[in-house]
Amino acid sequence: LLILSLINSFFLFSQTNYCDTILPAYKNKTTIYNSNGHQLMTQDNFRICLKDTVYYQIKFIDLIGSQESPVEIVLEGDTAAISSDAPYYGLKFDNCHFIKLSGKKRNSDERGLRIENINGIGITVDKLSSDFEIEKIHIENVKQVGIMVKTDPDCSFAATRDSFLLQNLSIHHNLIRKTGTEAMYIGHTFYDGYTINCDGKDTMVLPHLLENVRIYDNITDSTGWDGIQVSSSISPCEIYNNKITNDSYAEYYGQMSGIQLGRGSICNCFNNIVSSGYGNGIEIHSRGNIKVYNNLLIRPGQKFKPGLQGSYSIAGIYVSYNLTNPGNTPYFFINNTIISPKSDGIRFANVNS
Repeated sequence: LLILSLINSFFLFSQTNYCDTILPAYKNKTTIYNSNGHQLMTQDNFRICLKDTVYYQIKFIDLIGSQESPVEIVLEGDTAAISSDAPYYGLKFDNCHFIKLSGKKRNSDERGLRIENINGIGITVDKLSSDFEIEKIHIENVKQVGIMVKTDPDCSFAATRDSFLLQNLSIHHNLIRKTGTEAMYIGHTFYDGYTINCDGKDTMVLPHLLENVRIYDNITDSTGWDGIQVSSSISPCEIYNNKITNDSYAEYYGQMSGIQLGRGSICNCFNNIVSSGYGNGIEIHSRGNIKVYNNLLIRPGQKFKPGLQGSYSIAGIYVSYNLTNPGNTPYFFINNTIISPKSDGIRFANVNS
């Protein structure tokens, strides 16, 4: 049996034929599962189950599967919830690898796990975690981001670009509604580096990259900031078949788009529907050599400052001037349908053009 640490106490997990272990829930206390870095493998996948109950907050530490047999976190039955006013997060992963988190009902493919009313982030994957699949979860009414995946560099320098690469991220078939900021915040925004203070000295660090990212078949609605933001993700990276409505309702400048391809990213973006938002349909700050095609963008920006243009302009597709593309590699825009944008259909903001 593995050990559950809850605050300063320890409890044994229960088991069933279906579940290798079942997480207990506690009133107003965080359920903490720490495998201490032991690789959790049987002949099949090691399976951790959530009960048909309401959890206050869940944190996984040092949970490690393998590429062939990822650790599965699933529902014991057809429903479970994480719902509280707990600070910071609902579900958190620290230094976890080869994980499949599935919120689907045991007896159907419908979503059964709800993460709601969180005073912070819905799901956060950080502290050098990698190799994740997140599917079929309903996230609603969270104060910050719905799903966040990145590790911020600190003075250990373990998460800098030359030390860590986050690989093999798949996020699909999730429903994310009513977030204070982004529905998804994937990768670090400051691709070009930023300054941290270590032992009283300012130090420039480059955040880690992501590789092999796929974000598809998700639904986002009513996000305060961008619907889906992906930064510092190198090829292969694909964002497709997502439906995004009512993005950027907080009207926070610089965080207004249905889909944002952030700095340093090389991601193809296709077959998405973005409608009735306040921001640009698709906003691009990424490196070149990307393809944006077969997207349907409906009335982007029409809700933002109606009748005002100039500094309040909103485009169907907005492409910023990008110093991270010194080779001037191409951008491909193919077969996109843009209906009634507030301002431009496609706008390039390049000081050298």
